[in-house]
Amino acid sequence: MINISNEKIRDIINFWNNIHFHPTDAIEDEWGQEFLKEISKDNVAKTVRLYAMFEDIYSLDENGNLIENYKDNDTRLDFLLKEGFNPLVCYAYMPKFLATDASLTQTNSNKKLRYKGKVIITSEPKDYDVWEDLCYRYTKHIVDRYGEKEVSKWRLQCWNEPDLHNFFFSNLDMSDESVSIREKAYFKLYKKFASGVLRVSNDLLIGGPSQGADWNFNFINDFLRDVKENDIRIDFISIHIYGVFPPKVESGEEPLSFNNNIRKYNNVINEIYKYYTDKEIIMDEWGAAGWGFVNAKQSPTLIFRENSVFPTYFAKMVTRFVNMNANLSKMLLCLSGQHELTNEFTGFRGLFTLNHIKKPIYNGFVLMSKLKNELLKSNVDNEYVDVLATKEKDNYAVLVSYSPENFDKNLEDLNDEITLDDVNGTYNVNVYVIDEKHTNPYLSSLEKDLSIDELKEIGNMKPVFTKTVTCGGEYKLPISLTNNGVLLLEMVKVK
Repeated sequence: MINISNEKIRDIINFWNNIHFHPTDAIEDEWGQEFLKEISKDNVAKTVRLYAMFEDIYSLDENGNLIENYKDNDTRLDFLLKEGFNPLVCYAYMPKFLATDASLTQTNSNKKLRYKGKVIITSEPKDYDVWEDLCYRYTKHIVDRYGEKEVSKWRLQCWNEPDLHNFFFSNLDMSDESVSIREKAYFKLYKKFASGVLRVSNDLLIGGPSQGADWNFNFINDFLRDVKENDIRIDFISIHIYGVFPPKVESGEEPLSFNNNIRKYNNVINEIYKYYTDKEIIMDEWGAAGWGFVNAKQSPTLIFRENSVFPTYFAKMVTRFVNMNANLSKMLLCLSGQHELTNEFTGFRGLFTLNHIKKPIYNGFVLMSKLKNELLKSNVDNEYVDVLATKEKDNYAVLVSYSPENFDKNLEDLNDEITLDDVNGTYNVNVYVIDEKHTNPYLSSLEKDLSIDELKEIGNMKPVFTKTVTCGGEYKLPISLTNNGVLLLEMVKVK
């Protein structure tokens, strides 16, 4: 039995409907804009993270004079704002003329060039004052173009995963000595970033470090210590949390489990609290598994990205974070790898297939955008069921997710009943389901030969049950879910 009372526990914010759109330079491309228009229309995401891509904006002419080209940057930001998104802008990467060693590059994405053949220079700047000036110029440009009031709602951050050789000092390993070198350089990078941005306006929100390694806390410890000791402004602290590396699942070393993300979050938050307990925490990249540029053919575990496991994982993880009152203002699903598609259901990280079929995880975001801002008390007697019951005014949204913790058991179908107490009035009731039988184009494609249009129709979220009911104190609704399924009950009061 699933019992929901009208007893409010506390207010909650939607921290989960956000994305890191990757690659950034697809935002000016037709396919990227098509994806983002759909995401905006369906309320899938509010905040979108993108890279400023300094390497494309700043260069020198033959006389050594600075050239500034904001054309592509403005196209991206204009589009995002037009579609109603709130940007999180990552100030990166290093322009060639400014790099201490321009030969330090990262070009590889699963043994392929990055999108549009781009090369990331992972060097530190040879002149930190020039880096500060670029941060100032970029910030002044976006404030002049969009207004201080608008940009003050954004989040501006310094670099991406500076603790990892993929993005900073690609010639160094991950030894403690190398991490120390990176941290010292990044602290200077952040200090100058902060100075450059805040020269434009003190009302802008800045942060970092977007740490990538969840197994080594030396970097974030040293960085936060240096920021605090030197009284450097930091408004938010950003972290990356990925549940598991697929080979560990395939070897039996570690399970695919939403608790991986929760455990890693708890570990890093404990480190942050050694220095700050009052800062906004943003998980600006998350995933159930790493390896965004790897597909299911290379790593079979990743097929979960195509089926109902992923939205169920997402629902259970968010439910647990809400219930533990986690300190999170935003978490952003990373969509890297979505430009690598060659077939419909490949296991790459993304919300759509090659021909724009909506994956179950896309519809999981749609469902969870319907949740309300008051958390209600709930009780459930099934260890495999998680419930997130919410209310706003007299409207209800109840999320039910059903799976084993490690997605390693074939559970029998769930046949249960939701009971809502103290509900009065006439309501339009809708029930949405994503499981092995509903809203699952990948599994449907395995069962029979279907056209792209037929699979698109299956991927379009629609209620499996809809009815207008009049309640006089209590409402009961029978529900059914298969293993690895998620359901949302929506009740909208009409009178």
